[in-house]
Amino acid sequence: MPFGVLSLVVAASCTTSPTSAPTSPPTPGPSPSSEAFHVQPCAGESNDRCGWIDAPRRWASPDDDTIRVRFRVVSRSDPDAAAQEPIVAMEGGPGYGSIGSVGSYRILFGPLLQTRDLIVMDQRGTGGSEAIKCPDLQRGRGDYVDAVTACAEQLGANANTYGSAAAADDLAAILAGLGVGSVNVYGDSYGTYLAQVFALRHPEQVRALVLDGAYDDDFDPFARDAAGALARSWTTLCRRAGTCPNISQDI
Repeated sequence: MPFGVLSLVVAASCTTSPTSAPTSPPTPGPSPSSEAFHVQPCAGESNDRCGWIDAPRRWASPDDDTIRVRFRVVSRSDPDAAAQEPIVAMEGGPGYGSIGSVGSYRILFGPLLQTRDLIVMDQRGTGGSEAIKCPDLQRGRGDYVDAVTACAEQLGANANTYGSAAAADDLAAILAGLGVGSVNVYGDSYGTYLAQVFALRHPEQVRALVLDGAYDDDFDPFARDAAGALARSWTTLCRRAGTCPNISQDI
């Protein structure tokens, strides 16, 4: 799923720093029931494990309806070596599922994966985790504002259940289901924000934290500063070139 749709949903929960973004208090690591947690060998990948958790839409309300969040565990390449703390990798966007980036992570982490499992999760609303589907918005059809409005109306009250705090608690529950203690957390781009939220909500599960292309803790998720800078740049370039008829008026 293109990252734009989830970014609109997550942005509403990211308008302040990670310390204040979660609207509910940190949880001590939610433990999924045996009925809600599933893991099995991945198809065609006998050494890797794939699974899902049927997570409550609102962790503060365990009896709420659920959303299926998928994950993958890439087993360490040297099974005879002593296992070290796993690596959890978080993709950017927001909107990119992390499972699809396993190949890139294998290259990125290289020899570290000889003794460490790699754990990736498709954040709720992305990839294989019941991806949000708002076709007009995703494909740029029609009026943008109308498409955003229609998507919000489609999600209804559930629009508030796709934030970073919920994703962090999903990960904590997956780690609990796997019997994993502390992990090394890697995030890039938006993943750095989610990584910080996870570390603040579940500090006992974080051995190390790597932020790659980190979001500043006072960033504007709607990128209004970048939009303003782009408009000024276009105006300046068109004025210099003198070949942008009617564009300046539309910026």
